[in-house]
Amino acid sequence: MESLGHQQKGWRKTASKPPPKHKAGAAADKTASSKLVRKGPLQAPTTQSEFERDWRRRCKTHADMVALLGLVGASGMPKLFKVELDPQLLGQILGVLSRCAAADSALPPCQPRNSSSDDGDAANGHQAGGGESVARCIAWLRGIQGTGRFALNVHFLSDRETAALGEMVDALMPLAEAQQAEELRELRKVYGVDK
Repeated sequence: MESLGHQQKGWRKTASKPPPKHKAGAAADKTASSKLVRKGPLQAPTTQSEFERDWRRRCKTHADMVALLGLVGASGMPKLFKVELDPQLLGQILGVLSRCAAADSALPPCQPRNSSSDDGDAANGHQAGGGESVARCIAWLRGIQGTGRFALNVHFLSDRETAALGEMVDALMPLAEAQQAEELRELRKVYGVDK
């Protein structure tokens, strides 16, 4: 037991060295691997795991999140998340949509778009008018509603996420036409937003 604290010569007759204590090495490896993931333009995910990976690793800003949602499109959500949309991810996506609606900024397009196209028009997720903005929000809420285990996952939304969704619907009501207002009232019930 006394020899544990002393360096001894091994079979090569050299003193053994303790392993280097580098925390920076692990951090450098981590940043190197994350740089590999971030290279290149954002591509449309083809699987649920690709979407979740890109959402976690590449979407650090609100604009990045909107861009990724734009690549999928509201109509692509049920296909991409046919098994399940994670409740935490569901809350984050709803947060992005409510933030877009509250700021009256660009909502992601309803139809998937090509990652290389950026026409700058309303169809590609850029500034939309009031009626079009309401229609786009409804399309996104309907698209998310078509994901797997939606009814169960809605119950896991936090109070803050549910309140933000309710505020988004309330903000859209004055802009909505009669049919859109009816759809928004129905979506309030589906998403568990009481009123």
